[in-house]
Amino acid sequence: MSKFRKIFFALALLFAGIFVLTACDKVDLEKAKTALEIKYVAGEVATTVKSDLTLPTSLEGFKGVTISWESDKPAVISNAGKVTRQDADTVVTLTATLKLEGKDPVKKTFKVTVKAKEVVIPKVTFKVSVPQGTEEVFLIGSMVGADWPIAEAIALTKGADGKFSVTLDLAAGDYEYKYVCAKEWAYVEKKADGSELSNRTITVSATMTQEDVVAKWAKVPGQAEPTELKSLLDEHYAQSIAQLNFLVETETLNLVKTIGDHTVTWTSNNEAVINAKTGKVTRPAYTDGAEIFVILQASAEGQNKVTYIVKVQQLPQTLEQKLDAELTRLTNFPSSTKPILKVNLDLAALKDVMVDGQKVTEATWTSSSPDHLTHDGKLTDLEFEGDVDVTMTVTFTHGGITKTKGVVFTVRGVMVYVGFEAMINGEDKAAKGDMVKINAGVSLYTETNDGYYLVDSLGALLFVYGKTGKPAANKLFAVKMEYDLYYASPQGKNPVYTEIEGAANTVAAAEEITIEALAEKAVPSDANPLVHKLYKVTGAKLHTYNKDDNYSTFLVPQTHDDATKIPTKADSLMLYYQTPGGLAKLQAFAPLNQTYSIDLDHIVIVVSAFRTNNDIFAFMFLGNVNSEADLKFGLATPEQAANQALMAAAGKIQNQIFVDSGKYNLPATAKYLEAEFNITYVSETPTLVDNTGNVVSFPTPGTIENVTFKLSTQTKEDTPQTVELLHTVKLGRPATIKIDEALTKTKGTVVAVEGYLFNDSNKTYVFANPDSTLGLALRYFGSDLVAGKWYLVIAERADAYKGLEQFNFVGAVELSKTDAFVPVAYTGELTTDALKLVQNQVISL
Repeated sequence: MSKFRKIFFALALLFAGIFVLTACDKVDLEKAKTALEIKYVAGEVATTVKSDLTLPTSLEGFKGVTISWESDKPAVISNAGKVTRQDADTVVTLTATLKLEGKDPVKKTFKVTVKAKEVVIPKVTFKVSVPQGTEEVFLIGSMVGADWPIAEAIALTKGADGKFSVTLDLAAGDYEYKYVCAKEWAYVEKKADGSELSNRTITVSATMTQEDVVAKWAKVPGQAEPTELKSLLDEHYAQSIAQLNFLVETETLNLVKTIGDHTVTWTSNNEAVINAKTGKVTRPAYTDGAEIFVILQASAEGQNKVTYIVKVQQLPQTLEQKLDAELTRLTNFPSSTKPILKVNLDLAALKDVMVDGQKVTEATWTSSSPDHLTHDGKLTDLEFEGDVDVTMTVTFTHGGITKTKGVVFTVRGVMVYVGFEAMINGEDKAAKGDMVKINAGVSLYTETNDGYYLVDSLGALLFVYGKTGKPAANKLFAVKMEYDLYYASPQGKNPVYTEIEGAANTVAAAEEITIEALAEKAVPSDANPLVHKLYKVTGAKLHTYNKDDNYSTFLVPQTHDDATKIPTKADSLMLYYQTPGGLAKLQAFAPLNQTYSIDLDHIVIVVSAFRTNNDIFAFMFLGNVNSEADLKFGLATPEQAANQALMAAAGKIQNQIFVDSGKYNLPATAKYLEAEFNITYVSETPTLVDNTGNVVSFPTPGTIENVTFKLSTQTKEDTPQTVELLHTVKLGRPATIKIDEALTKTKGTVVAVEGYLFNDSNKTYVFANPDSTLGLALRYFGSDLVAGKWYLVIAERADAYKGLEQFNFVGAVELSKTDAFVPVAYTGELTTDALKLVQNQVISL
């Protein structure tokens, strides 16, 4: 290598080294700036500074770097980090300058908020000794530089040492104050000789106790007791308006303008009757009562207002007013006649005109359209569409005075149909509330628990709620009625039957369908109501999910195999509890909870509604369980038949015995269809109950034991086989509690209480006990409970009935107590809320 090239290479290395060294120095200073932070004491951050700061002057790992600090508010934070808190929060900017020898300085700023000084409000306790016999002490005073009205008084509390005291939060400063022994300042403190006492003073700078002594109380000169006006007026008017509800019979009341040292101002809430300035009394015209009440109030400076309530007799009712009242009575029709008149008007009862309890004349009624509504208030059978307004006018004359008034009724046209299906879903189908008529003839099909079914000439069904006016069986009728919808299910209301010639309808058409297909039918609505018809359902069986629930017995597919799951609308129907004969009629074939019946060949039912609250179609069984046309089971094996009989027997055993004198009912025989089976029982818990159902040992109250019976029978076949069933029930009762506690229990809870039966009325038995405020209402249809005796009552909490919290009867045992007990009569105010709180108490009116 030439000498020139060596020199050039050496210079290049030198410059490169200088460049690298310079670049490294600059990076170190920037990194130091990034790493620099202020150190705060624990619990504080940049926005909540209360303590001195640590401001670093060097940084570990950055040798040669020095740091200096500058504050823009050194009076708040010094350059060394000393913090001096101010009266308000203060933001301070701190600037750090980082230096490295031979390099340009680098700056970094920090914004820090120094929190304001805490203001400590001193607590001052005023404690004062007062003359003997003082019952109340108040503190009055003024606050320098603040708004503390002199009229405001602060009550002190009497301590065990007889002194009165109060503790107040007071800002530092000077105060003037005094003590008074009546809040209205009628009496203030005086010196021992009765002379005036200057205002007391106190200087507050820190928490302290101020001890004072009151030598004497004295009345403020010229200041009367605030109740003095009432005393003076009560004495003055003792024989008149000071008496409660005093009857004013004079034409003028002397309302005094001055009394004692007081100037009195009077006001009246009804100046038209009693003028407060003049005292003039003007008897009001008769309205609907004999008297009206007027409130008079007297006031005077420095005195409480005085109120008197008086009565003023109204003027006698004139003959015209009496006739107006009769006109109102005659034309006051019940709300059921609106908006559509659907029943005849009883105008025969609205003809006698009465004055002072005596008949003086008769009224006449006329109809503006007798073709629709006759003069005597009868609806006609006129067939027309839409609504017609008819005015019924009443007129009468007495004493030369004639009164007349018209009442408008809306009459709806009667829609005529050949049968129920046309009425429900035909082209001109009826709407809810329409008056309809079936002229082709209907007959009684069958009754349910809450009504009955009609069948028309085409075999369609219609339900009628209630049994009033039910038509005779085996006859043919034309029917006029109101069309109604309940859960989108059509039904008739207020039917009127007219017998017509012809044979009665006896056959209702039945459609054969599988249980799954029936459950899949569209959910009805008011726009597309459900048509009631008979269905011959196949592929089904009965399922009792909970026999104690009105809505827990079902018709389900035969493929269901888990009786512990409640069925749904997807493929099942719910048995409606108003079915003729009740739920037990079909539950007999699945007699235990969470059991199935034998598979059905078919069952004939009517789908009565889609119950939106249960989200499932409801059905009723209208037929005869002993008729294979209505209900037919599939072929059961001998073992299945025997097992059904065992379940039927088990279903008749009580679920629980609550009293030690009880005995389980163990039926000796049970049936499946027409076959009768002998049943034997073995107690699996012989220490509690024997094989005949007698209680051997009753559990301690509060303990409920399981009792298990093994039921057995023989199959009906040439070589009989033994079939067994284990069935578990309960024995025991809850611990006795108070009636008040029993009323806090939820529905379905069984309770035990002791009570004296002091009243029984309409199958509601009311028990009471001195240890409880309230009574217990027991719904019971037996007749073995006797008023005037004590009982241990076992009862199940039921739903409230029309606001009354009540219980269902489970059992009762007469106690040996003989002392009669009648609850103390309640004499409080009978508000809506209060009534529920005092239910089953004796009420003294």
